[in-house]
Amino acid sequence: MVITALAAAVTHRTKSRHRTQATHKRTQIIEACDLLAADLTAGRPPREALEGAAEACPDLRPAAAAARLGGDVPAVLHLAAETPGAEALKPLAAAWRVSDHSGAALATIVTRLATSLRADDSLTRQRTTNLAAAKSTARLLAVLPLFATLLGYALGANPLAFLTTTLPGAACLTAGTALSLTGLHWTNRLATNP
Repeated sequence: MVITALAAAVTHRTKSRHRTQATHKRTQIIEACDLLAADLTAGRPPREALEGAAEACPDLRPAAAAARLGGDVPAVLHLAAETPGAEALKPLAAAWRVSDHSGAALATIVTRLATSLRADDSLTRQRTTNLAAAKSTARLLAVLPLFATLLGYALGANPLAFLTTTLPGAACLTAGTALSLTGLHWTNRLATNP
């Protein structure tokens, strides 16, 4: 019971922290794409525009350095996209590569990319909001056995002695813990893979 509650709390805290960091990074990348598109539309060369966008997004700094040194900007962007939350740099790398090889207007491509990223971010936020109630319910159900144990003590029983010293109690404890952990895992899996 306590193990389930602690597992739920630790899992929730860790995932929440990672989600917050990834969301912040995605927001920075969207803002950087907006800046990059605006600078390119204003006529700045791609290298200078990328340096300006790198001031808003630290993930673009290696790519700006590669552009300054004449390196492979799409490869650096693709490598930077491997970090959680920076996946949006892959389409930027592809746009840069297409522009380099075909001479297509990078400003138009990056403008459309920024619009697409904002739409995806909006959908992600809506999905997170819609799943918040289900996640809260799952956390409440994970903590419920702890309250049931406290209620048993309040009624004058000794539930922990039953659960830890008798064979039927140990079976109930094992099965309950396994089912609670399975339920938490299942709920998290459904929430992250709609």
